[in-house]
Amino acid sequence: MKLNLDIIFDHLPDTFQKKRLGKSVDSLHLLRPLLCDTSTFIQNGSLYILRAEILNQMSVQKNASFIVLGKYIKQEWILNHVDLLLIEEPQDFLTVFNEISKIYDTFDNWEIDLRNELEKDIDFDIKNVLVLGAKMLKNAIMVTDHTLQLILQANYQFDSKNSEQTSITVTDTRTPMDLQLCSQLKNVYLTERNITKPYLSSFEQSNVRSYCNNLYPQEHFAGCIAVSEMDHPFLKGDFSLMDYYFSYFQKAFFKYLQSFNPLESSTIQALFHLLNQEPLSPEESSCFTLKEGEHWACFKLKELPNSRYMPKEYMYATLNTLLPQKAYSVIYRGEIVGLLKLAKSPEETITLFQELLHRMNYTAGLSNKFTDLTHVSLYFLQASYASQNNRQDSLLYSFSQCILPYVLYECTNNMPASLLCTDGLTAIMEYDQKRNTDYLHTLDVYLQHEMSITKTSEKLFIHRSSLMKRLNKIKQLLPETESLDDPDTRLFYRFFFALSKQNK
Repeated sequence: MKLNLDIIFDHLPDTFQKKRLGKSVDSLHLLRPLLCDTSTFIQNGSLYILRAEILNQMSVQKNASFIVLGKYIKQEWILNHVDLLLIEEPQDFLTVFNEISKIYDTFDNWEIDLRNELEKDIDFDIKNVLVLGAKMLKNAIMVTDHTLQLILQANYQFDSKNSEQTSITVTDTRTPMDLQLCSQLKNVYLTERNITKPYLSSFEQSNVRSYCNNLYPQEHFAGCIAVSEMDHPFLKGDFSLMDYYFSYFQKAFFKYLQSFNPLESSTIQALFHLLNQEPLSPEESSCFTLKEGEHWACFKLKELPNSRYMPKEYMYATLNTLLPQKAYSVIYRGEIVGLLKLAKSPEETITLFQELLHRMNYTAGLSNKFTDLTHVSLYFLQASYASQNNRQDSLLYSFSQCILPYVLYECTNNMPASLLCTDGLTAIMEYDQKRNTDYLHTLDVYLQHEMSITKTSEKLFIHRSSLMKRLNKIKQLLPETESLDDPDTRLFYRFFFALSKQNK
């Protein structure tokens, strides 16, 4: 693993009298040091270890880094801002070289451990990645989702009496943040969630700094990882190490989302049984217990056309992971479907659901609310119809918004709309065709405006008297059995006009 002089400086024994001189390069760019004398050809970007008397005989080299043993360095090296680490004591060259080799060994092993954890498949566990990070960085690590809910935490406990005795515990219990704390974080969070590079959070609590990196698996914001400065104050070299660790954790977090196995959840298993209309066991039924005031709603997702939507396998796992105990989704017959648990005031859950749809470029059809799971297949039908008939590509399109089109669609399942016409309507259409009038449209607008003469005349841009003449003629064409005074007749006419528009 490549390091830089700040990291080497931080990890050398405190017994060494050491100084950082010249410029500081934050990137990890230095391989293990090479031995150097006056005849050595200096390569750009390399690290060399040598005694001060040898360095002072050389011409200044600006593009390399040097670990120098001695007390005196020519001023020209410092004035030219060369990347230097000066070790004044001890003077034993072999001791210094071995200590630096140990530092590289430590970080090489750390890199290997991180890589090995990331390459695991069946036994991959993101907790191990957090342990490796907390152990090296010597601080607590917290991971939150996009709602500020704490989803993973590695606690680092340092024994002040014995530096070798440390303990690291990792928890994955999802914990909502304190309401007051969330309120304080809100404005900071809205600003900082757009930062794609590691940063020091502007939010400070109890003088504890946090170095953060927002999680953007496949360019979509999914949360934040933060290393908090507690037992171990941040050193200059720590920031480069944390940046390096964050790059690994980004990949690990994406794998964590992908590796979420819904079949491990008894609720998800029960959901498959519900979709297949299979009876639930008592244990499975207990998964769907509702509290007072809670309801279910079925949903079906659809990819937003002409967009970079997330793969289905990622999307359904993300729903289950980022909306725990609120959304239960599966891929069923090639489509993402599921249940939303809605409280008495469902606004928060709906908002979180919509935010996730927006970020992942999906839309959803949503059923009516219900509590009786014995009719769940019918509510999935509602969600499916709403998803298919979302003409405006709204993020969330509920069945209540398309009940009339559904009813009209069912009306014409066995009989075409052209045959659902009464004698009176046929007479008006024939009259319009022969006389080149527009009485059928007049009747449609008249009924749309609840038979208001004023509103209808305004809509048609005709005088009231002209409208009255048209209506009198329409009433003459209608048989007595189709009087406009009859509410059932008016209701059917409205359905007929809606059917006609739907089938155009």
